Formats: sequence, C-alpha cells, structure tokens
Amino acid sequence: MGNDEKRRNGNYVSDFETIKPGASLTLFIKVNGIESIYEKLQNKVQMVSELKETFYAMKEFTFKDCNGYILTFAEPIEA
Repeated sequence: MGNDEKRRNGNYVSDFETIKPGASLTLFIKVNGIESIYEKLQNKVQMVSELKETFYAMKEFTFKDCNGYILTFAEPIEA
C-alpha cells in the first residue's frame, strides 16, 4: 500500500478522494440554447443568479456546482 492510499470500510481510498478543494474558481461558459439548459438545471442545482438579460447583451444564469464552484452559463442576445 502506497503512502497516498488508506483504508476506509475495508477498501483502499486514495488521498485525492478525501481532500476538499482548496482554491476557488469562477467559470463563465458561452453556450447555445441557454433557456433549455436553464430549464433542465433550475431544480437540480443551487442557483446563485436566475436567468436574466444583461446590459452587455448576454442572457445568463449562475449556479454553484456539486464541488462548490460557481459557473455562469451565457448566450449572446441576438440583435
């Protein structure tokens, strides 16, 4: 057994599986079909910002993923 492994419930588990993320990250992801994506995710994730139109001509929403990262999905508003 290597130094990076330990036993949990009789199984070997790497240290990576037990380490919580120590940094923060915010991702801004440009997508197509944002309304459909929003409808699929709205009741499955923790929303930070609901779907909205911005002054910089984007339609976007923001949520926290299962690892605690903040993700913003955005789509340009057609002129």
